[in-house]
Amino acid sequence: VLRRCLYAMSDVVFTVSRELRDFHAQAAWMSPERIRVIYNGVDSDLFTPRLELRQATRAKHGLPAGRFLIGYVGRIEPGKDIPTLLNAAKELRRRGRDLHLVAVGEGALLKKLLAEVSQSSELRGRVTFTGATDDVPQLLNALDAFVLPSLGEGLSNTLLEAMASGLPVVVTRVGGNPEVVEEGRSGLLFAPGDAAGLSEHLDRLILDGELWGRLGRAARDRVVTQISLRAMMENYRNLYLEAAGRRGLRAGH
Repeated sequence: VLRRCLYAMSDVVFTVSRELRDFHAQAAWMSPERIRVIYNGVDSDLFTPRLELRQATRAKHGLPAGRFLIGYVGRIEPGKDIPTLLNAAKELRRRGRDLHLVAVGEGALLKKLLAEVSQSSELRGRVTFTGATDDVPQLLNALDAFVLPSLGEGLSNTLLEAMASGLPVVVTRVGGNPEVVEEGRSGLLFAPGDAAGLSEHLDRLILDGELWGRLGRAARDRVVTQISLRAMMENYRNLYLEAAGRRGLRAGH
């Protein structure tokens, strides 16, 4: 009831994904058409493919030079479901794939996952937890693929950053992910908790260089043309000008 009252008092209500729009509309007994959607934007100049950084960044963070490097960036928390990524990596190691995982971030599960990796014959020596770092743009350039195994999402900024960096992305079919990632065109989707499905997608990327390159190029093109920082700023500007116009205010320069 409070939510509905507050929305009614607002000039404009908006969310960062259609999935969140539908959720909040239902919670407030409103039509989804009354809630606007403005996607987050990403700085595609900061997050951009820079192959010259690849080996230097790997060396800086102690990452192997020749392995297929799969990365995750975000909180190390239960809702992010890093164990599913680890289980997929175990399956790929059993198939003999020469891969390495890197997880960037901190969180409550970090110590537990470190212990799990150290006790796994498949993963020992093949997983790096960097902790928090300011090197995210550089680390994304060191990766071969990006995985977001979250059980739930609004609209992930790190997903947009990975796509802007020209990486093929493999993400769960939750929240705003399917709105950003076009299945089979700008990335691959899998069901939450489905380690087998994730391992199959990653295996395809490891074995099929043409698919790997095509998805990475399409991911960057999707961000630059439709989800850029410039587009987000223009959408916010128009939102405020529209709201001001309804109140009889005129915009200056």
